[in-house]
Amino acid sequence: MAQICKAISKDEKSPIHFVAFPGIAKHLPALQIFFRTNHLDIRSYVCVNELPVGHLGEWPDAPVTYIDFSGNQENLNLARLRNWNLVATTEAELQSEIISCVALYE
Repeated sequence: MAQICKAISKDEKSPIHFVAFPGIAKHLPALQIFFRTNHLDIRSYVCVNELPVGHLGEWPDAPVTYIDFSGNQENLNLARLRNWNLVATTEAELQSEIISCVALYE
């Protein structure tokens, strides 16, 4: 997580659509603290094949889209229960699906 925080410029002023792949998505509630502290404008979160874990507390503070190309029905059901946007796709179609999801919030 420290590397992610270093990679995101503290001077970033444009809105961010944060796409989180496996290994990162589970840390989104903790990353939200960094985003708020640095006054970053998060417009949406896109989780790919992984959901945040632990106590979600005040997370999310922006719309969430869950993209699944692994066929994980448990994750799809959890995202559905959280009333998130869902995209079930194939790995080959992933890039265009992410672009279309981000476009929803532009």
